[in-house]
Amino acid sequence: MDSVTNAAVTPLCAKAVLGLPADAQRLLDALPSAAVVFGPEGEVAAANRRAEHLLAAPVATVIGHGVDGAFRLFRERAERLGVNERARFVQPFGSLWYLVESFPMTVGATVLRAVVATDITDMKSAEFEIRESEARLEEATRIAQLGTYKFYWDTGKIH
Repeated sequence: MDSVTNAAVTPLCAKAVLGLPADAQRLLDALPSAAVVFGPEGEVAAANRRAEHLLAAPVATVIGHGVDGAFRLFRERAERLGVNERARFVQPFGSLWYLVESFPMTVGATVLRAVVATDITDMKSAEFEIRESEARLEEATRIAQLGTYKFYWDTGKIH
């Protein structure tokens, strides 16, 4: 299916599956992160295009079905943290790292679960580089038998 067909089919499928408003798809597509809305049985009710690489399939083909892979892992972990609770955690998947946020949504009498995954791989790489740099500095100061000091401008003290 091409992207024009996907855009037309996805909101209709989502609306037909769980009564989501037609403009819910526009909201999902406006998000800068991958997002999937799951139904009560774990089936995909809606998703944005950024989620396709984590779903490993076009959005239109997974609507109404359960999924494997990253979003299944994210949803299951969020539910373990609390079925009717908000959840926020960092999760590796393959060589990438994701900040996952999950929360329940009520549409009529149906409780859905929205799962949003933001790629934070670059941030995790930067954290690793900082830790490595700090370890090298600590090793160098130990070898040189030097110390580090911190000057507090507000008190004028050195520690």
